[in-house]
Amino acid sequence: MISFWTIYKYALKIATGKTYNKSSNTFHELIVKRNESGYKETNDKFSKFAELYYMPGNFILLPPPFPDGRMNNNRYRCSEDRIDKSLLECFNGGTLSKYFGDDKEQLKEWVKDQKLGSIFEKGIIEKDKIIPFNVKNPYVYYSNMNEDEINEFLKNVEKLIKHRNIS
Repeated sequence: MISFWTIYKYALKIATGKTYNKSSNTFHELIVKRNESGYKETNDKFSKFAELYYMPGNFILLPPPFPDGRMNNNRYRCSEDRIDKSLLECFNGGTLSKYFGDDKEQLKEWVKDQKLGSIFEKGIIEKDKIIPFNVKNPYVYYSNMNEDEINEFLKNVEKLIKHRNIS
């Protein structure tokens, strides 16, 4: 539902000025530097999300793979795995709307089945009722977030995952 690595690497870039990509060398370096300035603060900030990351509340079942079987790839391209932005893209006119067709009820049922109703104001599953995880700068890409936006996003993600774990 929410990628750990994608937002974490941008937080590291803000804190250290260094760009990281997934590789065994990268992970080795991150382990070695874990207590250095910038790294330690980032790791502390992400520790709760890391604890929650592999819990059931951070997983969703995608709808049937019609028409092209690529919802997960398309979801990443249009939202960087932000579930709030992904939901926005599921409604008519969005990049992911083709996976639900014109049947708004199919989308609503999927949202309910995946226990994502808490992302909508008063549980009303409508495009204009989505509660973005960043209030001042809704749906901002991780790569464009500042430190405050990352903190706000993490707080809301942790809240959602915890809610879905007990639902």
